[in-house]
Amino acid sequence: MNIRQSLIFLGLAVLLLGGGCGSDSAGGSESTEITVETGSLPKAQFLKRADVICGKALYKMRRTFQTRFIEIKDRPLAEQRAEVPRLVRRALIPAIEVQIDRLSSLGAPAGDEGEITAFLEAMVQGLAKAKEDPSGFIGNPESFAKPRRLGEAYGFASCGGV
Repeated sequence: MNIRQSLIFLGLAVLLLGGGCGSDSAGGSESTEITVETGSLPKAQFLKRADVICGKALYKMRRTFQTRFIEIKDRPLAEQRAEVPRLVRRALIPAIEVQIDRLSSLGAPAGDEGEITAFLEAMVQGLAKAKEDPSGFIGNPESFAKPRRLGEAYGFASCGGV
């Protein structure tokens, strides 16, 4: 494999993980209906805990992509490209599912339930797009544009984009 092929594959992985969010274990969030209870944390502590959840997920997803890239870097470009959707299904989707579950169970700061619910519902919608078409998801960073925008507006440092 030449440098150009390596850069293409790595570019695809970076596109997916550039501002990622997720968690560090498996789980599931299939419905688009999110319930967020009022938690006991003030906003600053909620943001801190949420960003830890998202930061761990980003680290794990990047590690998974890098490990797999090392394993296949000498294969033909077509094989490398075929691997990316599998990585989306294996690393990205489960991490986002758990991130949604963990953030919703964290409990929103009082008065912020609507903002957190809207953010998580946007994450679920982006996740549905990734599940529906992992290959198309790669070329469409806009799948997570809304949660990224909502996350940034709320104050997340690590949560909201993939």
